[in-house]
Amino acid sequence: MPFGYFGEASQQFNLYVFFPRMIHKNTNNNRAITIMPHELQDLWISEAIFKALGSALDNYPGIAEYLPHSTEQLRWKTGDRARRPTIALAPESLASLLLSIRHEVSQNYDLLSCFESFFFVLDARGIKLLSKQYRPGETPFQALQRIVPGLDWTYMLDRENGELYLDLGVSFHPINTPEPMVGLWRLEGLRSSYALMGKSSRNSKEYHYNTMRDYGGVKAETSAYIAHHTHIVKRISYNLFFESVRQPRQQAYIASLDNAIRCNQKYLDGCTHWIKAFEAGTKHSYGVRDELRASAFVVLELLDVVIEQVRVPPVLYFLGGAETPFRQNTSSKVIQFYGSQPQPFLPLLCDGLWSCKTFTVNFLSLAHKIMGLSQP
Repeated sequence: MPFGYFGEASQQFNLYVFFPRMIHKNTNNNRAITIMPHELQDLWISEAIFKALGSALDNYPGIAEYLPHSTEQLRWKTGDRARRPTIALAPESLASLLLSIRHEVSQNYDLLSCFESFFFVLDARGIKLLSKQYRPGETPFQALQRIVPGLDWTYMLDRENGELYLDLGVSFHPINTPEPMVGLWRLEGLRSSYALMGKSSRNSKEYHYNTMRDYGGVKAETSAYIAHHTHIVKRISYNLFFESVRQPRQQAYIASLDNAIRCNQKYLDGCTHWIKAFEAGTKHSYGVRDELRASAFVVLELLDVVIEQVRVPPVLYFLGGAETPFRQNTSSKVIQFYGSQPQPFLPLLCDGLWSCKTFTVNFLSLAHKIMGLSQP
């Protein structure tokens, strides 16, 4: 469904607006289109948002000077800044703004009818750790209500006002081990569990750890039939060592594809940062995590029984201090090799390493065989 960014609250919540009247598919690939053309975005902002802002804030003197007059002016004032410009609104002003937007759409129906029936989705980011900080005798959800009082939880839990979806996660951590340990999900056990859950045959994906065939993670949506009866929409099982190199909202982890192919200094700096991340990881233990996303009333029911129902997961643990230097030592060899043996095949080697996002001796050895060099 086509949607657009609308605003944020406390930098932890993003607000998006969706337009169900614009639902359509790409005629070339038959996929649903979710991004509005720039022309429609400008129309929504200039004819609905800006005019509604003027009406909603007209009673407050000294504000009109700060409001943009056109999308061109807004872009010019924003410049090259990546951060979106924002206008702070009090709760009553926001309520008045929404009424004014609906009024503008109805008054200019011939031009703005495609925006009618819009609705909002509030997306929470970075509050997982808040739910972990619960007091004795308190559930994670009660802790969330206490720590984030700015949301009207009672209103959101009332299904007459819309649907509230929550993520319920269970983590398994190595505790009081003499040395740092790293946990990996066994894919065979996960496959059986996901099949029992009723995963969608189309929207599912496995992630293999390095070159290990039987270990990694899984992400999948539930089938439409199962989602209709259980109100569980998706599930993800992943290894928490990913947090050591995770870069939220980054399109490329080590470097961009262009820099990797060129094997330039930016790519080498990216490799160096990963080496340092792996080296730092030898001092910490990493477990595994299993999450599902479901309707709030389902999650609240599960919270009462999930701890009693949890069994020993299909996880392999190994010494983190022995594994991480293996990978960071291999990436060090890549950098040393680049500095001493520039070859025509080097961009292929670096592109392969960038794509894998993990450094493996097997890949490096294969590249050396291709180039006729000695083994690393």
